[in-house]
Amino acid sequence: MPDSHSPSAEELLAQGRVTDVRILQGGKVITGVIAPGAEMPGGTDANTGGHSRQRVYIRHPGASLTTATHAHRMQSLSTRALQVECSCGAGNPSGAGNPCAHVIAVSIAAERASGPDLGSRDSTPVSMPRTSGAASSNAAATQQRLYYLMEGSDTLDEQHDSRGTIGGLRLSIWVGQATAGGSTLTPSSAQPFTARSSSGAHPRYVDEQDKEVLRLLVESRADSTMTLSGETGARLLRKIVATGRSRWLSLDAPALRWDSPRNAKCGWETLPDGTQRLRCDLKGTARIGLELDPFLYIDAAAARCSPVELAVPVALLRLSGIYGPGRNALVQLADGTARRLVKPGQIFNRIHVADIAAAVAAAAARKAAGVFNVTDDEPAPPQDVVAYAAEPAGYPLPPEIDFATADLPPMVRSFYGENKRVGNGRLAADLGVTLAYPTYREGIAALWKDGSWRG
Repeated sequence: MPDSHSPSAEELLAQGRVTDVRILQGGKVITGVIAPGAEMPGGTDANTGGHSRQRVYIRHPGASLTTATHAHRMQSLSTRALQVECSCGAGNPSGAGNPCAHVIAVSIAAERASGPDLGSRDSTPVSMPRTSGAASSNAAATQQRLYYLMEGSDTLDEQHDSRGTIGGLRLSIWVGQATAGGSTLTPSSAQPFTARSSSGAHPRYVDEQDKEVLRLLVESRADSTMTLSGETGARLLRKIVATGRSRWLSLDAPALRWDSPRNAKCGWETLPDGTQRLRCDLKGTARIGLELDPFLYIDAAAARCSPVELAVPVALLRLSGIYGPGRNALVQLADGTARRLVKPGQIFNRIHVADIAAAVAAAAARKAAGVFNVTDDEPAPPQDVVAYAAEPAGYPLPPEIDFATADLPPMVRSFYGENKRVGNGRLAADLGVTLAYPTYREGIAALWKDGSWRG
């Protein structure tokens, strides 16, 4: 049976609009997408697509397509042995007759990219690059790859911040169409990718480097965010950059590359309101990730990153929820301001001011460098802390309040937006600190016993 829409199908292929062609179920199913484009010769109609995205589905219900050519598929269509669908509405819903140009284009693209033996490429996405004339039949297929987009995890504008610093790195993962080798991404094809498990099956476009990154992300992530910090964050950044598919701030940006270390000077600057903040001077447009261990710089203009070499050691102490004399659940119960907000699964770490002081003294004495989590040993729901404090003091226990329906100020609600389980292994291993109050229980009990809770 002749294909009356074959010229239009060839034009779709030549324009590079046939994308995401997949061969599934051992070759029994072929799917594909026709990307939007300019009007085809002769105008826009249901057989050419024009400016609309079209999706194509081709299925042989009773036999494998692994040895079928495009011509065989079209012959099967005339005998109702092939089922085709197209979102344009003219694909061939009845299972017989002349298929639309979209169906023909996807069928041809599958054969040209994979050869007639379709079963050998089960689940592998392919698409036809933009070429002209007959050359399109021999062009190399593009492929799907993972891409890693990063930005600073704080709320400052990293591009204009005069401090020369950022916090940690916030990561998002995308999957999109790329040229062979994965070096060039078509940003318009990018879609969010979610890492679901560290050991489950991954799509075929996830290579061994990607699998290692995903494994580390799943194992190290304590909440729903993907923020790179500490030693694990620095190790992940190295592996992500090694893929050649990491980007800074935009998927249109060039891939980040590993570079040689750079020297930096860090010191404190005083703001007009009297507060102080850390400032680091580094040549060019580079910014230092202070929550990475070791500190690493990102140079967006040069698309480079690497460790930072400091003239003097700099230790960053990350504090959990602070409590102590005058600032604790006992004070809130006595003032009548304590509330037991309940958000299922919500936990926080805490730290007593005396343990903070011990960590600061130890870091200074040892001239420590790097990032240290100054936090207790047991993250716990906030309502449990209130209940524990009410018992020895004899205060009535506040009723539980459902967080989802509670009337809360924006700042309080934002405080509950994070849910983290923070480790403190480096406190003992590197600073030699033994916590005086390893959990909130020891801290609350001591404050009540010695009467220092009021401050």
